[in-house]
Parts: sequence; structure tokens; C-alpha cells
Amino acid sequence: SASQLSVTMAAISELAMSTLVARGIPLRQAHVIVLTVGRFTVGHVLEEQAARPDAEAVKDFDLAAFAEQHPTLVGAITEYFQPGRTVDDLFRDCLEVVIAGAAVKAGATF
Repeated sequence: SASQLSVTMAAISELAMSTLVARGIPLRQAHVIVLTVGRFTVGHVLEEQAARPDAEAVKDFDLAAFAEQHPTLVGAITEYFQPGRTVDDLFRDCLEVVIAGAAVKAGATF
């Protein structure tokens, strides 16, 4: 991943920022929102593409002990990923939190 000049990304950023500015978001805030969403998206994609631990790396992992040490974390993951929920749902929900926070800060609604 890299931040490089791209005509396509410039056009996307222009459209996104101009749309936000047209809705009353100050230019600086629109720029921060677009950068944040872009970086969040790139980070999510990089995480999706990262290699998973091999069997040797997790051979001594004790799930029961982990769950006992981190009950809230395990409970949240278990509750969130009910049947039919995917990491795409999680991405969308997290992105909505970012956008809602930006809207509150900018005093706007999206």
C-alpha cells in the first residue's frame, strides 16, 4: 500500500470532498473524512489479505484459557458473528461509526 498520485484516486477524492463541501462540511473536515475513509478501507483490505497463522503457530493455543482471560472480547466476537454475518458486515458497521463520528464533529447529517 502506498500513497501515490493517481488520476483515478484524485477524481474519486474530488467527487467525495466536493459532495461533502456542497453539504456544508468545511473543506478541511471533508479532506480529513475522505482520507480517513480511504485509509480505513486500505487497512481493512490489507488485513483481509494477510496470511493466516499456520498450524504450527497456533498449535499450543488454548482457546478455553483465552476465553477465560478475555470473556468480553470473546463474547463480543461470538455475538457479532451470528449466522449470516460476515467480515463485510463488520467493515460496513465500522465505517458507519467513522462516518457518524465525522458527521457529529462537522455538525452535519449524512
